[in-house]
Amino acid sequence: MAECDNKYHINNKSYPLLVGSRAQVWHNTAYKTSGNLTRRDLIKNKSGRIVSIKKHKTAKCQDRLRRSGYGTEKGKFGYVKVEPKTPKKCSKTGKSLSDTVHKRKPKAVKRSVSDTTHRRNIPCKGRKLSICNRATKKCKMAKGPQRTFCRKRKNTKHKA
Repeated sequence: MAECDNKYHINNKSYPLLVGSRAQVWHNTAYKTSGNLTRRDLIKNKSGRIVSIKKHKTAKCQDRLRRSGYGTEKGKFGYVKVEPKTPKKCSKTGKSLSDTVHKRKPKAVKRSVSDTTHRRNIPCKGRKLSICNRATKKCKMAKGPQRTFCRKRKNTKHKA
């Protein structure tokens, strides 16, 4: 019986067409679209169009209208084509700020092992100074960011 009726029998259902439009797939006249979307891959959106479920979910996150230049304006209903903002110009040269060349900061120099051990809790040059948070004097031997030492107390913690 299934061989004589000129229909496609897939998953115990019969379809007159194998490949059709989204509407034909939605109404079970065809099994799939030319892009291999089946009935379970399709959904109707709020405006009544038959769209892909996967594409429908990702489009909400991508915010395509905003990226293509549409946005909201006060006093107007819905999305309106918004003109892009002009770039800010430098008052001295008249060029846009993005065109001006900014000098990059030099990369940080890697410290040797002796520098890193000096910056730990080791007192400088044999002086009996303890490291603390509220220190007053800076160590002259430290090469990088200078550590501070306190002569007042040997205790590293101070009362606030």
